[in-house]
Amino acid sequence: MPLDLVRYVFGGAVVCAAGDDQGHVHGDCHSSPFKVVLVGTREHHPAIAWVYSSETGMWSNLVLTMEPCDGLIDVHFPCTLVDNVLYWWLYGHDNGILEFDLHTQTLAVTEGPSRADTNSINSRIIRGEDGGVGVAVFSYLSLKLWKRKVSSQGIHTWVLQQIVVFHKIIDLTHQIKTRKEAIVGYSEDAGADLISVPCCLGIRTGKEAIVGYSEDAHALFIKVSCCSGPHTFIVELESMQSRKINQSFLENSYHPFTNFFTAGTVRALSTVPVTEPPVYRSSR
Repeated sequence: MPLDLVRYVFGGAVVCAAGDDQGHVHGDCHSSPFKVVLVGTREHHPAIAWVYSSETGMWSNLVLTMEPCDGLIDVHFPCTLVDNVLYWWLYGHDNGILEFDLHTQTLAVTEGPSRADTNSINSRIIRGEDGGVGVAVFSYLSLKLWKRKVSSQGIHTWVLQQIVVFHKIIDLTHQIKTRKEAIVGYSEDAGADLISVPCCLGIRTGKEAIVGYSEDAHALFIKVSCCSGPHTFIVELESMQSRKINQSFLENSYHPFTNFFTAGTVRALSTVPVTEPPVYRSSR
């Protein structure tokens, strides 16, 4: 790696390159050509990006933001694809979002909704109800859904679309079985057992997190910590129905996995030699 890029924080995404009639590039055809988008951020420097095409085996020319970027992408959380645009949260920036337009091959930093009560753990960029970009914020009491509106002049504004009370999404008393009851003693005088029963089933404040988002299913993976331990749920945003995942892990990032099988003979994709991305030298 060139020395000028060592201080950059990089992230990337792989997207389907076969567009449909609406120009959507993330299709269901698993044998289609693909693109790899590589983005890099460094404080007080322009964000940079390249695009690799499996059809040509070539990297695009360097793409930069117009202005220096004040934040860094969070490599622990994947980007979100909405229509033809990839979005990353920027940490170190109050509410910045880095977005790369696959159609126009442009890179820009825009403002997100107020993040006074959010952080990279309890928020996630999602698809909005009208097909635009949105943001979900999960807290102890509620799930807030924001959507971005764009005026005819191209001005972006964020609107709080919906607030859903948490216990209307997930009823912990029915979905979590603690099995923590225990006999902890016996009183000879009273002739009675002393039984310990958990005193709480609610969320421990500050322990809730959004740990994943499925663009295709439009569903969030959320994790809560209760007296019985961590529990992970899938929340479908269209219906606001939830179901509990049988196993919960301590990791802060879940990646939805989809399997597919195509009957018949699969034609192998033609391959071309892979080239290195062009060298970028930043000004000091």
